[in-house]
Amino acid sequence: MGRVTFGGYILAGGSSSRMGLDKAFLPIDGTPLLVRVASALQHAEAVTVVGGDEHRVRDLGFSWIPDDLPGLGPLGGIHTAVTHCSLTIAVIFSCDLPAITATATEHLLDHRGGAGCCVPVVAGRTQWHAGAWSVGETRRACSLVPSGSIYAMAKHLRPSLLLDTRDEWYVDLDTPADVAARPTMSRDHSA
Repeated sequence: MGRVTFGGYILAGGSSSRMGLDKAFLPIDGTPLLVRVASALQHAEAVTVVGGDEHRVRDLGFSWIPDDLPGLGPLGGIHTAVTHCSLTIAVIFSCDLPAITATATEHLLDHRGGAGCCVPVVAGRTQWHAGAWSVGETRRACSLVPSGSIYAMAKHLRPSLLLDTRDEWYVDLDTPADVAARPTMSRDHSA
């Protein structure tokens, strides 16, 4: 498939309460998680961080926008990203995906087809924190869901569920135990 034009967004607005520190800046193999995730979006027209510590994000050289709907988890960040995206597709990842790669991004884009979004399914669970989203359709779906439920929003999107994937790309780090349990990662994590 030819290269698709998309905007890249990283969700960093969570409280990281289970981790005990800001996950976006947690060093994994010497590199902050935020920087690792941004490398997976290297082919985006631009990469923007949604929420989190504005000054620390900008100090790393990233564009930053506030989360328009703080406290709604990934739905708030997804809503914010598609509201601000001027392109037709947004690839949106949470900041705590240490093994996400540019290949994973291409995989999501290649499998989106005409669906409103493409999100992976890992161990039977839909991973809403990582996906390729149709900006127009996602804006409309968000407007139809006053409850703040990502599941209710998804019903309006005709999602493409990506079952054929490398699960490790989409495993997030929520606790110190998750960090300790993760496999050692290659320093070249762009593939």
